Amino acid sequence: MLREKGLIGALRETTIKSPTSRQIVQIAPEGATVQEGDILLRLDPSGLEEHIKDRKADLQIARAEHARRKASFDAAVHYAEQNVLSARMSQELAKQELANACAGLLTPEAEKIMAASDVKKSKIDVEDETRKLTVAKELQRTGVGEQRELDVRTVEKDIAEVFHRKARVIHGDVMDGLSGDEIREYEFEVELANFRLTSAEKDLRATKERNERYLKQAERRIEWAAKALAKAEEEYAETIVRSPAKGVVLIKSNWGQKYTPGMWAYRNREVIGLPDLSKMKVAAFVEESMAARIQKGQKALIRAPATGDKIHYGTVIRVGGLPKDISHDLDSAEKLIVARAERRVFEMDIAIDEADSRLKPEMHAEVEIILEEAPDTVAIPRSAVEFDDGKAFVNVISEEGIRRQAVTIAAEGEQMVAVSEGLEDGSEVLLSSD
Repeated sequence: MLREKGLIGALRETTIKSPTSRQIVQIAPEGATVQEGDILLRLDPSGLEEHIKDRKADLQIARAEHARRKASFDAAVHYAEQNVLSARMSQELAKQELANACAGLLTPEAEKIMAASDVKKSKIDVEDETRKLTVAKELQRTGVGEQRELDVRTVEKDIAEVFHRKARVIHGDVMDGLSGDEIREYEFEVELANFRLTSAEKDLRATKERNERYLKQAERRIEWAAKALAKAEEEYAETIVRSPAKGVVLIKSNWGQKYTPGMWAYRNREVIGLPDLSKMKVAAFVEESMAARIQKGQKALIRAPATGDKIHYGTVIRVGGLPKDISHDLDSAEKLIVARAERRVFEMDIAIDEADSRLKPEMHAEVEIILEEAPDTVAIPRSAVEFDDGKAFVNVISEEGIRRQAVTIAAEGEQMVAVSEGLEDGSEVLLSSD
């Protein structure tokens, strides 16, 4: 048999890791029973509230900028559409004037008088619209007026000038008639009107494309600001860690010191464990020279101070694949259970076969690994055997009382011996002969 010291732990454990690197403000008491949703860990949120406020402000600014740009771009599109409308009216008017000139229309005297009146009236309209436009420009310059009003006044003045020009043309037609050179001037006006309409339509398309591009940029800024806010809120939420299930709190150690308020918990470091106490194990270490003799499935005898003289039975379920250096690879709690001349040891886990509510995580235990099994033998504590004149005896408890029984020992361990003769399986013996 091979005797080792170890620490009791749970075979299954839910591990709680710190989601971020921050100072611990509150941590659940070790040994406390918690329910699903209970707070296990609270980290210092310093600076995060202000960070969230800044990100909210950024989002509001991005949205306001988007709204401002949209209003400005809508006004620009409206202005460009009005220009197209004005250019189209000028084109239609130029074509009509050319047609009238080519037809050589003759008008009665009454129409000549009306044409002269139209020239005067349209001139007054131009002067009136020019004055309104001047006022709109001054208001815009001083920051009182709106761009939309300036755009409307500009278009209205252009339309008034078009009608004034039309009135003059008609007046000239009805008063004097037109020469060939004058006809060519009308043809040039048509070509110029066509060019202005094409330019206005091109400008409208460019304005819409430019506005769409700029609005998408503003929308991306909103998206980036929203993501930054969500991340800040997520970081704040990470400062509170809740229990994923019912369990008993086991506080982890950071280089030998259990986590307490005031200490730093670093991202992805284990801080709390929620062990399943229904199935326990003993974690022990075996020196490098003996590791080759330990195999999965070997039986073990386990004693724990918490359960007195009771012997627990267990099975080796894991042997580490690589050795660990005692000085560098073990924490302080593990070093306490290792007393070796050798510097390198292998980990091993021994599952405890039967549950015992008295066994708790991090309790100390001693284990004896049965390296060789002796068939047809009965295992009893070594303290139950006494030797007399080279022979082994035990005190058997029976219905008649206590009787001294000679036994044959087939194999010996540090805590247990295997008896091949003199005892039956199930026999009760005293642990000492006193």
